[in-house]
Amino acid sequence: MIDLMFYANKHGEEISMNCREFQLLMKDFVFHEIKDEDALADAIAHIKSCKSCYEELELYYILNVGLEEIERDEVNTYDFKGQLDEIIGKYCFDLRLCRVVKGVNHCATVCAFWILSAFLLLQFLLWFVNI
Repeated sequence: MIDLMFYANKHGEEISMNCREFQLLMKDFVFHEIKDEDALADAIAHIKSCKSCYEELELYYILNVGLEEIERDEVNTYDFKGQLDEIIGKYCFDLRLCRVVKGVNHCATVCAFWILSAFLLLQFLLWFVNI
């Protein structure tokens, strides 16, 4: 089960996506077209907490992806619910990875700032000591 506290938005506020907003994102969710990290996190948290939206997503997934696979005769499994759960799990992993990378980037930026500040301070002191 996904830890929903992880999906609080960047301001620490509660997730505010309602069913109508999720329904507007459903197609993009299934076809991996949601680019906004907070919208994706809110969508995942919503389907984990709203059974009717999860069931609607499952039905949408089966109708669109499942029938497409059947038509192309590329069905590896008929466990479309399992496939959908794998997609949700991949989204969760991608969100965690993205947030870790952002955290590392932030730490590197802060370290670079302090190193540059120390270097400039030392250089400034050397200029005035030699005068």
